[in-house]
Amino acid sequence: MHNSPRQFSLVFMRLLLGCCFWMIRAVSSAQNLVSNGSMEDENICTEYIKNCAPEGWIISSLHSNFYFDDPAEAYHGQHFRGLVEGGNGRYGSRNFISSQLLCGLRKDSSYQVTLFFRSGFTPSDSSGIHFSADNLLYRKWGSKDVRPQLWIADGLAVTGSGLWSRYTATYKASGDEAFLNIAVYKTAPVVIRPRSAAAPEFSFFIDSVAVIPVNKAEKLCVESAAIKEALYEADARHTVLEKQIYPRQRMPQVNVHLPRTIIQRIDTLVIPDVFFATNSYALTAPAVVLLDSLMADIRLQQVDSLVIEGHTDNKGTVPFNEKLSQNRAASVAFQLTQSFADRTTAVFTRGWAAQKPRSSNSTSAGRQKNRRVEIFIYKQD
Repeated sequence: MHNSPRQFSLVFMRLLLGCCFWMIRAVSSAQNLVSNGSMEDENICTEYIKNCAPEGWIISSLHSNFYFDDPAEAYHGQHFRGLVEGGNGRYGSRNFISSQLLCGLRKDSSYQVTLFFRSGFTPSDSSGIHFSADNLLYRKWGSKDVRPQLWIADGLAVTGSGLWSRYTATYKASGDEAFLNIAVYKTAPVVIRPRSAAAPEFSFFIDSVAVIPVNKAEKLCVESAAIKEALYEADARHTVLEKQIYPRQRMPQVNVHLPRTIIQRIDTLVIPDVFFATNSYALTAPAVVLLDSLMADIRLQQVDSLVIEGHTDNKGTVPFNEKLSQNRAASVAFQLTQSFADRTTAVFTRGWAAQKPRSSNSTSAGRQKNRRVEIFIYKQD
């Protein structure tokens, strides 16, 4: 466990210049941008005294009988949603299902759009997905003149169930998307179905909807939890929506500007054991300078969390190495957190002893590489 003083000054300078051990790695943190894609979270409709709608979704017809609670028929779980072609004669020329996204999409970024689709009486080649910047419900003519960016028939693959087909497509964002709208987008006039229809013929059913960034480093915006909570509390359904539609349709179209998804990356810095006293977790003076310089450089950046891991070579006893690796990680964490005293930044420490060598422990040079502390800085671009 002895430190080697060789090339101490050279290593120190290389670290300060940032050209030695830095590397960028993508974080696998892709998440669904649809708030209740599974349809499982229920909106209990007091006006109908039933669970008549999924949270986070609206349907322009305002009917109460389009939300199904049947585990035998659902693709996953027990809930799914149906849609009837046409309109109700009051809110545009055709029905559509809509959900506000949790975060705005990044311009020119790609997103995998997935849902499970089950045809009713209408061929699937007329069904599609349209991303909009405004709420189509508040347009005077709803989705009458809308053309989808994605046609569902183009990405269908039959699943093993025989009832449901899996739809998958890649969508390149324009950067102004705020709503996902699913409908039958026929160019010919559609049949207006009576609003009071007790048992309408469903054009299609959907379940398990997802919009997920292709870039695994792209994650939900910080505000996504608050946006989801607001969507759920809005109780966007039936008589509640009816009171909002008329005045909003008389106003100019309003685009909704959502906070964009964020790109999270990990900057990794490896600190060799020459920055510690021999067989000790005490930081040397150069190490303190290095860590202070590091924190000064990233203080103004969006840092989610720090993960600090200590490592040793295989010399000495396992209990000693475990304690030394843990204490060295803790020493570095303590020094770094002085710069984050006024910020909400999670800090985690781990001691791996000799469990994760970077090089062979059979040589002196290899053992020196293995004696290190690694700092993982999770931050947002």
